[in-house]
Amino acid sequence: MDRLPSENHEERFLAKLQSRFKEYINLTPYFIKLAIVTVLIFICSYLIWNNFIRKDKDKPIIESIVEQFQRKK
Repeated sequence: MDRLPSENHEERFLAKLQSRFKEYINLTPYFIKLAIVTVLIFICSYLIWNNFIRKDKDKPIIESIVEQFQRKK
């Protein structure tokens, strides 16, 4: 019971441990890119809708939405 581990015991142990686990992948850059793309798509779609698709450009947006719901009743 008083035996000490061999000299390279720690090195072998760490090598076995590393071979069992995959490399750590940092996802933060991908989430940042995804957030930037999402914001850009949102801004572009709003600008396209506001400048080309929207019918009543003179009225505020909320007024147009209220009128649409009042017509359905």
